[in-house]
Amino acid sequence: MMEILRKVHQKDREAFVAACYRELLVREPDPEGLASHMRMLGKRPKAAVMAAIMQSPEAEQLYRSGPVSLSGKKRPAAADIMRKLYSYSDERFVQELYEELLCRRADRSGFSQNVHQLRRGAPRSAIAAGLLSSGEAAELLKAKSAIPIAQKILFDYANRRFYPDYNY
Repeated sequence: MMEILRKVHQKDREAFVAACYRELLVREPDPEGLASHMRMLGKRPKAAVMAAIMQSPEAEQLYRSGPVSLSGKKRPAAADIMRKLYSYSDERFVQELYEELLCRRADRSGFSQNVHQLRRGAPRSAIAAGLLSSGEAAELLKAKSAIPIAQKILFDYANRRFYPDYNY
């Protein structure tokens, strides 16, 4: 999912907001929503706009509606991935969300903290928005290519620490 969101993040202003709607809500933006998110974009980072859309009541309802069949589609939208994740247990949701948004397994403390928040009633979209708004996600969203994402996945798979500033 991070690669999808990275490509959305690269778009300019109105194209960015429209792509957020297509990926996170699986629809075109309505004029009011577009204007509102454009104003937000003037004051906040792109990741904050993504997180706001992801936490909207519309998104929450969509993600809770269950996984979809991708027959006929070339690839899933980010919303399709979220719908699949929402069908999992709290533990699996957190682990898979880390892999989708941060391209790594959840660390022990982050995993425990997020599962605890879910059990205390936090919405799943808030956990997703928190990870998406992290500095770690910001590095991946701003990457010029998918290479840092691929490197991070490979390093996690090999149980090695990834240093984004090191030229491998």
